[in-house]
Amino acid sequence: MRLAAFLRVFFLLTSSFLIDPAAAFFLVDFLAAFFLVDFFAAFFLVDFFAAFFLVDFLAAAFFLVDFFAAFFLGAAFFFADFFFVAIAFSAPSINAPGIDMVLPLGAQKEREEPT
Repeated sequence: MRLAAFLRVFFLLTSSFLIDPAAAFFLVDFLAAFFLVDFFAAFFLVDFFAAFFLVDFLAAAFFLVDFFAAFFLGAAFFFADFFFVAIAFSAPSINAPGIDMVLPLGAQKEREEPT
């Protein structure tokens, strides 16, 4: 936890020199991690603040609900849930494999036309 806090402060300092708007995000992350001493809770609290400051009401509500759910029901489940949602929305579309790749070898042979 101390290493993570140190890395966040380091990134905050370096991003401040680069005039990166994400510096405020990492400052909130550091403070949440420091005071809550819980990485998962800090993660969701930071996401709520980030969404709030970005003036995205739906995202703020979503992350606030996830934060409270993580706090009461177990952070690991919602941490995984968040990443599944993030990957689903950010990953490019992937074509499903063809039916011939899915069917067992015997079923593929039955589908072949006789020569």
